Amino acid sequence: MDLRSQGQRPKGLGPKAAAGAQGRRTEPGPVQRQGGGAPALDAAKPTAGPAAKPRAYRLGRVGLAALCARLAAGEPLSLACRDPSLPDETVVREAMAASARTATAVTAARDAGFDAIAA
Repeated sequence: MDLRSQGQRPKGLGPKAAAGAQGRRTEPGPVQRQGGGAPALDAAKPTAGPAAKPRAYRLGRVGLAALCARLAAGEPLSLACRDPSLPDETVVREAMAASARTATAVTAARDAGFDAIAA
């Protein structure tokens, strides 16, 4: 005989656990929220796969050369910076503001890219 069908709780369970054992929720969980509203932001966090490379957080010589090559081919800065091997666009713009040499290299590559697009 099932104890739940008789209205009794199983041995060793307190009142909250017994309520959960009977299939009722006693506290709001991730699915059942009070107050409605937008879903929780952490519910849909993207997860990186095992082959995901870490994002570059500074613009070194190799990164600058790769970025300038892509800009000279006519690729926009925002699109080139979406590549995980290159730093974010914000990092590139901060590096340009901090170093005149970096700003000159990126500006020259972008000018060459504009000419490549126009040709």
